[in-house]
Amino acid sequence: GGDIARAKKRLAVTKKWREEVGADTMLRVGQPNFWPIKCFVPHCFHGYSKLGQPVTWQRPSGMRLGLLWKHGQNLDTFVKQYTLVEEYLAGRVHKSDYAGNIIKVIDLAGLKRSQVLQSEMRKLLKHSMKLASHYPGRTAYLLLVNMPGWGAMLMSMLNALMAKDDSRIVLSFTPAKTLEGLRRLIDDDQIPSELGGSSPHALGAHPLEVGFWQQVRRQNFELGVEPVAIKPEHRASATGYLPPPPHTFDGPDHHSGAKGGGGARAGEAEADGEVF
Repeated sequence: GGDIARAKKRLAVTKKWREEVGADTMLRVGQPNFWPIKCFVPHCFHGYSKLGQPVTWQRPSGMRLGLLWKHGQNLDTFVKQYTLVEEYLAGRVHKSDYAGNIIKVIDLAGLKRSQVLQSEMRKLLKHSMKLASHYPGRTAYLLLVNMPGWGAMLMSMLNALMAKDDSRIVLSFTPAKTLEGLRRLIDDDQIPSELGGSSPHALGAHPLEVGFWQQVRRQNFELGVEPVAIKPEHRASATGYLPPPPHTFDGPDHHSGAKGGGGARAGEAEADGEVF
């Protein structure tokens, strides 16, 4: 029927897209642009949901797109970073009954209406929604926390970009209801302290995120790829969720052995033979 035909068409489009961006080899090639995007676009893995789903965290108010562009980045490198995150989830994160999908938390604290209305921000938002369509069913819930008073405008923009069926996965919470909302799906010890939880790890320092950094470090080191360095005059403006030391603004230390805290999932991933 029509549904099958549409599904086949979407699959064909996604296959072509994966070939164009090199999705299948994303975990085997150098990632020179990983560092500046991490420094100027706050996003990271942190913890698991009550059902064992990995949780990603983003903070749009911390995005410094002007600085990102000054470091040679563009929408194409943003697309590859998004793809790298998704492929890492699919190929490296510990498998569980729910490993096929994740929970995304977008912290809107500090976000200004003027930021959202910027043309570059709107382009990134549009690209993010389009990219998500190539990973159907990957996001179990999209949590918009610390929703500002003008959130209705933001929701209108999102609804215009999202597939019709995807609106059911979006949950939004005002600042007063944010922690309560997070606790509906995530245990308190998996919620970062920056948002009122009791996780022992700061954002950027969870073993799941540290493992991601080490994966990219290894790829670049083994292939002799030099990461794009942060210009000295812009180092104080880095807003990303950075890993625990050692790291430098020339890129993550290739030889760092830091693995962050323990945790059964992190230990099981190493036991499975993954070198992070």
